[in-house]
Amino acid sequence: MKQPYVAVVGGINIDVCGKAFGPLIPRDSNPGQLRLSPGGVGRNAAHNLALLGVPVFLLTALAGDRWEGLIRGSCKAAGIDLSRARYVPEGITSGYLAIEGPEGDMELALCDNRLAEEITPAYLEEQLELLNGAAAVVLDANLTEQAIAFLAERVRAPLFADPVSVRKGEKLRPVLGRLFSLKPNRVEAEALSGVRITDRNSLELAAAKLLQTGLRRLCVSLGSRGVYCAWDTERCLAPCPETRLVNASGGGDAMTAGFVRAYLDGLPIEAAARFALACGSLAVESPETVNPALCYAAARERAVGAVIGRPPQPPEAQAVGAVIGRPPQPTETQAVGAVIGRPPQPPEVQTVGAVIGRPPQPPEAQTVGAVIGRPPQSPEAQAVGAVIGRPPQPPEAQAVGAVIGRPPQPPEAQTVGAVIGRPPQPSEAQAVGAVIGRPPQSPEAQTVGAVIGRPRRKRNRLEAYDYTQGGAYHIVLCTEGRKCVFSQVYEGADTQQLRLYPLGQMVEQAILAIPVHYPTVEIVRYCVMPNHVHLLLRLSTEQENPSVSWIINQLKGAVTKKAGTKIWQKGFYDQVIRSEADFQAAGEYIEYNPAKWKTDDYYVSPH
Repeated sequence: MKQPYVAVVGGINIDVCGKAFGPLIPRDSNPGQLRLSPGGVGRNAAHNLALLGVPVFLLTALAGDRWEGLIRGSCKAAGIDLSRARYVPEGITSGYLAIEGPEGDMELALCDNRLAEEITPAYLEEQLELLNGAAAVVLDANLTEQAIAFLAERVRAPLFADPVSVRKGEKLRPVLGRLFSLKPNRVEAEALSGVRITDRNSLELAAAKLLQTGLRRLCVSLGSRGVYCAWDTERCLAPCPETRLVNASGGGDAMTAGFVRAYLDGLPIEAAARFALACGSLAVESPETVNPALCYAAARERAVGAVIGRPPQPPEAQAVGAVIGRPPQPTETQAVGAVIGRPPQPPEVQTVGAVIGRPPQPPEAQTVGAVIGRPPQSPEAQAVGAVIGRPPQPPEAQAVGAVIGRPPQPPEAQTVGAVIGRPPQPSEAQAVGAVIGRPPQSPEAQTVGAVIGRPRRKRNRLEAYDYTQGGAYHIVLCTEGRKCVFSQVYEGADTQQLRLYPLGQMVEQAILAIPVHYPTVEIVRYCVMPNHVHLLLRLSTEQENPSVSWIINQLKGAVTKKAGTKIWQKGFYDQVIRSEADFQAAGEYIEYNPAKWKTDDYYVSPH
């Protein structure tokens, strides 16, 4: 049976959020910190649903401007299916600017979402079969009145709506009776009901007026006071769990996703309210609008902890699945197993080891150790032995020779052959390797590198080439020892998709920040694979650029500093794009890399 999915109809923005270091002074330049990331109510709700283990399609308008590559890449990494989005080649990506005070509360925001006007009834008509086949449809009031009316009249699936703001929420008033669920905040509920909410009695009166329209479920967010739910004849006021506020943006979007997941699970009113509150609580504890540590197990643990009075744990402690990026399991038994710390299956063990600072051994090292009859050693130790000329014992030498398919040789010949005796590759092979993002090496060297755990490296950039020149470049960065600490490839709604681990989220944020720091650089495509990263950069042909090496070294340094541990293999691989055909080939290679993960040169088996 096909797994149920959710369709989200809404906008995508590029969010710029600023947080002041001190009290805001009007009409003055305030010191603070800026963050840039893909956002939008629709996209954020879809991202949170994916983190909660729900297959999700995002029906939106996608502009063909400089932000297209970032948006596509971030949605693919988040597990959001964009295959049904409307492409607008000449469009301009919507933007959202938020200013926060030092405590993380939003003081002011501006939004330019004119691109949402491209989500027309005609476009939605083409997607009607997908919409009616969904287990639930989520819409936000950034849509036009015509698009909202079409969804209310033609979609048979339960409609979950977010008013977004007082002004935009007015577009929902004519269709309230056709909605299944509405999640306003207190101010939005006042505007739609016409009742000023000052206490429990006035809150219940406002809810009664809204339910009289035919609305089935009302969930009013009350900030730190929790959430009030009115479902048909049932009522519930659930308190907010203990929360460490870092960034107030995104809490409402996570709550929307939580209510949808609770509906899919058939949770009763109070359990649904507490689960949605737990999702919102986790969301605001992250500096990012969408908390990468959110997952089904973490939200369930926090909801249960709120009921029994247990203080909240850090997201890493709440669920092993949140740390290692394992997709949350649907059954209660599996979710509880993740919460209580049941030992995960490999490769999760290796990933957890990497997160907590314990270096896991790659399969290659374990295989060699098993063959030669000694405890597994790190690749570095094996490599050092080969480089400094330490002769292995005869049985070991024979075993290594057998593993790599080479007859046993004297130690000197083995060392010279493995380290410096490689014949140069023909230019044709180098060109093919460059196009597909594989460093130029002979098969023998690749086999030796796999056995001793030494990452393949391209020693130098092109000689005498100016890497500040305008044009496109395909860059590949690898993790040290090929450790799969960035992401996990899993089966999505239609194809294989990526779920980012916390380190992968750090890498993505560093990628998104490149155009902010270097305005002459465009990110055309990117993909954060389990143990390597693809970047397709385009440098301006009209202005002075930083060098490619400088850009990549700054990116790697930023991630390493934030992670607090060594992550990267030394250096990186590059391809200078010299033709339109090469540009298209590189873009397609990056786009479909997750689907070809098991045949990738960098693939590491989880077993």
